[in-house]
This record gives sequence, structure tokens and C-alpha cells, in this order.
Amino acid sequence: HLVWGRQLLDGLAPTFTAYAAPTQHPLYVALGAVLGAVFGESADRVLVLVCLLSHALLVLGTYRLGAEVFGRWSGLLAALFVAASASFLLYAARGYVDAPFLALVVWAGVRAASGRAPWLLLLLAGLLRPEAWVLTGLAWLWHVATTRRVPVGPTLAVIAAPAIWAITDWAVTGDPLH
Repeated sequence: HLVWGRQLLDGLAPTFTAYAAPTQHPLYVALGAVLGAVFGESADRVLVLVCLLSHALLVLGTYRLGAEVFGRWSGLLAALFVAASASFLLYAARGYVDAPFLALVVWAGVRAASGRAPWLLLLLAGLLRPEAWVLTGLAWLWHVATTRRVPVGPTLAVIAAPAIWAITDWAVTGDPLH
């Protein structure tokens, strides 16, 4: 993602179709471009720092979500399990997209559990991993079922992430379903 971000900064199309290239994630490519522009050769270290901070936010969000839904002690126990997870720590230490994705999804859950709109966080999560598209769609269905109306903002949140992902793929590879 840092390489693709650098390619964008150099005015080149990212090499999404390169041999053994990982799945591109539009928000992570944009983050790679920003970090590359600001931090240059140190961008890889800053990306890992972003992921470690995301892991910390995931732990805090897990506490808040657990506390909101099940009580403080349940939230604390859940946060301890997430904090101690070797897999989550490894993903963060390697700069994988999973830590920011999970932090956004958990904080969207915190917002939804406390009666606030989760749509922006779910949209951002959808630009990191397509699994968020399903979560956003389910949250939209729940919202429509409970309010009996189809709101414009949440509907755009459901459509925006897959559309941006497809437009990015189409612009770079010529295939919107790359």
C-alpha cells in the first residue's frame, strides 16, 4: 500500500495487477500516499505506529462496547482478551489493514449501541475491507426496520464504499470487479 501510494504521488497508476500483489484497499492506499508524502522513507514505521494506535483504540473500543451492552466488568474482560491477543498484536506490528479496520468497526458498534450514527465509521471501514459492506447493509436494514423510513445519509453510506472500491479498480485496472 505504501508502494501504491508512492506510485500515486509520482503520477503513476498503482500496480494492482502485479504478480502476487495483495488485495488493494482504497483507504489504505490513500493513507500510504499521505504517509509517503509526509514521512518519506520513514512511512513504513509510521504505518506500523498507526496500526499500533489502532490496536489501542480497538482495545478501548472493545471495553466501551462491552460496557455499553453488557456492563463494565464484561467490557473490561473483553478488552483484556483483545489486548492480550497475539494475533491482533501481530497484525498491528506488521502494519496489516486489520487493526484499523477492526477499530473502526468496534467504534461504529459503540456509536450504534449508544444511539448515535455509526455510518461514517462503517463507510471508512468499508474502504479498508469489503466485510464492512455487509455490516453496513445489516445496520441499514436494522435502521429501516426500526424507524420505518429510508434515510438518505445511511443509504449513501451503504452504497459509497463498494462504489468507491469499484471505481478505483476500474480506473486502475479497467475492471470494476478486480
